[in-house]
Amino acid sequence: MGKMNTDRILQNFMKQRGGALLITDIAWNIVYRSGKPEFDETHWFTWNEKWRSEPVNGLDIEWEIAEKDEGLIYRVHSLEVIDDGEHWLVHHVYDISDYVKLYRDLAQYSHDWHILSKCQQDMIRSISDCKSIVRIVKTYLDTESAVLFIKRRNVLEKYSLSTGEDTIKAFRSVGESPETKYEEGEKYYLPLTEGRYLCCASGNTISGEDYALFFKNNENEANEMIYPLYFNVFKLFIENALLREKIVYDSEHDNLTGLFNKSKYNEMLRYEFPFYDSITVFYMDLNYLKRTNDTMGHDAGNRLIIKAANSLKAVASDDIYAFRIGGDEFILVLANADEEKVKQVEADWRKAVEDQNAVEPEIECVLACGKRRGVKPYDMNVIVKDADELMYKDKRAIKISRGEDPESR
Repeated sequence: MGKMNTDRILQNFMKQRGGALLITDIAWNIVYRSGKPEFDETHWFTWNEKWRSEPVNGLDIEWEIAEKDEGLIYRVHSLEVIDDGEHWLVHHVYDISDYVKLYRDLAQYSHDWHILSKCQQDMIRSISDCKSIVRIVKTYLDTESAVLFIKRRNVLEKYSLSTGEDTIKAFRSVGESPETKYEEGEKYYLPLTEGRYLCCASGNTISGEDYALFFKNNENEANEMIYPLYFNVFKLFIENALLREKIVYDSEHDNLTGLFNKSKYNEMLRYEFPFYDSITVFYMDLNYLKRTNDTMGHDAGNRLIIKAANSLKAVASDDIYAFRIGGDEFILVLANADEEKVKQVEADWRKAVEDQNAVEPEIECVLACGKRRGVKPYDMNVIVKDADELMYKDKRAIKISRGEDPESR
């Protein structure tokens, strides 16, 4: 074997710069090396094992090396060269780890944005239901549990969803508040839950509701890198959803009492109440409102109206609807209630009136009531008219029983 002319071999091989340049014999043993990256002959011999069985004549290949434990990736161009009758293999080895990581990061970033876009679409579809955010959080952050607190109108609401549950759990408590002021990015032990939760959104809306959103953080470093992308849209969703709910609530409820208003009653009268298997209407009128306003002032009159409303709230539920449809007029509508339930609701309501009067007896709440029940097929307008007429009969009877002019107000 003649003397190797290194400069001539490398010049004839390639003009590329950077990385390491190796010259090996045809058995792939290193006889010369220059530049970086650095690695020892043991690494080199392990890497090129599958190529050593390839024919050397005319060899011209591109191949890659991946050192997973060290997070390194190399690309190698191996070429046969002949110098002065001698056969050599020249290898250009360059580190592409940073490029691969960049492409991987870009691919991951693109994937994350795609998933975030789907998340935003789900939130737009759910904007009318603020509590749905716990399902979205659980789905897109792949967490075992998500919890949302909302404080509005002196009521604390808690919504949660955990692995194995299909239905969002709801809890409401009057006059309570979360135990502390939650800070975004901090972890907390929440009431009636296990483990620590990360607060990903917290604040106060322009309409006055406080909120705080949490999920059980699995402390995955890769996930934590994308959390901020989601946290901002979660916060925006909650505030927009609460604002929308507030607008809808105000449009459907009486501002003084919190009962459904006449507009909501008319809507349900047209689109819902005529289609149940049975319907029961309690038509009510508040006695002595004008007298209270004239003798005790309008503040006392408002308190009287609120007492009447509170007696209806005491029996209202998902299928029992309470309305204030005028200054002193109220309606209670029971959907699909049998006669036994109607009797029980009436007894509970009358007991609620007594309870209200026990609190502030000097402003006595007296409600005249007419009741009518119909079974399918029924005419809702006829039922309401009949209940209204019965209410006026009851109103006169109450005044006569008290020795009063039945036409007095």
